[in-house]
Amino acid sequence: MGYLHAGPIPKKNNAGPAINERSIDWGNGAAGQAPDLEALIGLEDAFEHTLLLPGEAIAFCTRDKVAYHLATWEFLKQQNQGRCCICGQSNVIVHYQLPEIRIENVEEAVTSPAAPPSFLRPGEKVIG
Repeated sequence: MGYLHAGPIPKKNNAGPAINERSIDWGNGAAGQAPDLEALIGLEDAFEHTLLLPGEAIAFCTRDKVAYHLATWEFLKQQNQGRCCICGQSNVIVHYQLPEIRIENVEEAVTSPAAPPSFLRPGEKVIG
């Protein structure tokens, strides 16, 4: 059995005091602001979700702060009129070269001497 509401439905008053909501600071979106290229290494391509590799040339959306492999970007240029798949804009892509990863202060591996072959009796040595 249903209930009927007699009279008009009351409206909410949305003119209350302003509430400070939390928000994410995405920066000012300035196109001249270069990303931290080292921080992009190992992140996912925004379209195909494969990792961005050191030394790779990428296409970077300055609006969304996402990156694409160049092959992905070529596909999007052909199939999506050169628009970012996140924001849909076409004039926000800048090309960069990711830096190579350099390993500094690599210590040589120290190996322990190999155990003597099992066919030797105690005290015998292998003649070299």
